[in-house]
Parts: sequence; structure tokens; C-alpha cells
Amino acid sequence: FLFIPLQKMEASIFDFYYIQKANNMYKEKNYKKAIFYFKKIKPSKELYFNLSNAYYCNKQYKLAMEYYSLIRTKKKTLKQNIYYNMGNCATKLKRYTIAKQYYQKALAFGFDQESYNNLMFVYAIEIKNKKDITTQLPKTNIQKVKNRSYINKKEKDEKETGGKSNQNSSLKSNGSGDNL
Repeated sequence: FLFIPLQKMEASIFDFYYIQKANNMYKEKNYKKAIFYFKKIKPSKELYFNLSNAYYCNKQYKLAMEYYSLIRTKKKTLKQNIYYNMGNCATKLKRYTIAKQYYQKALAFGFDQESYNNLMFVYAIEIKNKKDITTQLPKTNIQKVKNRSYINKKEKDEKETGGKSNQNSSLKSNGSGDNL
């Protein structure tokens, strides 16, 4: 993960203490304490990015995504990293459709091998899970597809049985085409 030094941001006198503590805790991989100290610092995009990374490393993927989504920037590389990280969070949460969208957004800012590899991984998972195409359609279309399939099957059954009869007939063939 990319880590943005917080010393460059505007901070109050007490923020410097918390910045140092948060950075040290993060480097020591004590993410829970890093989160604690990050939350005491004046909000900024750098803070949100580092806080999101700490949440991710602490396996709190939903919170990481929430804080990533708060970051507003015009820097392409930062945007690309945010979308890549959000794709990773969505993958960890097994929200593969959303993960694909984030990886695609990351790749829209320029080719990145890790984003591409993760996108291919998500596609492979979906193929492995053999997702039904109807689950990917908007809900209004799902019902239409299901109804259409039901109507087509019903019409086919009626043609084969010669009408709407509930009676099943079983004819055996001797192979010559003549039914006995």
C-alpha cells in the first residue's frame, strides 16, 4: 500500500504528536492503535488515505471503503491508487461486480499490472462460480427474462401434448418411425 506522510499537511500543535504516533504504529503493523491516533488528527485527504489503509490492514474493509470514498483529489496517481484499493476491499468482501468496476476505473487512469491482474482474477472467480447472467441484469429485466422463459416453455409443452391436457402419454417407438 502507498503511505502518504502526514507531516506535510496543515496540523494543530497536538496533531504533530498524533501524526508521529499514528505513523509509528502503522509502521509497527499495530493497525488498531494507528487507527486510534489517525482519528485524532484534523481531517484531510492524506489522513483519509492512511486511515483507509490502516482499516484495510486491520481487515475492516467496509470502513476502509468508506474513507477511500471521502477522498477528493485531482491527482491521477492518487485516484488510481484509491480505485485499486477500493477494488481490493470489494474483492475481500466478495463483491466481485463492484470490484471489477473499481479495477476498471483504476485502469482508466493508466495501465497498472496489479490492477489488471486483480481484474482478471475477479473475472476468473465469476466464471468459476458460473454466475447466471440473469443475476447481472437489472431486477426489472430479470423478471421479464424469467417470465419469457416460463411462457416459452409452457407454449412448447402445449404444442408437444396437443393442447392444455394434463394427461401424459408415453409412446414407444420400434425405431421405424411407426408408433405402436
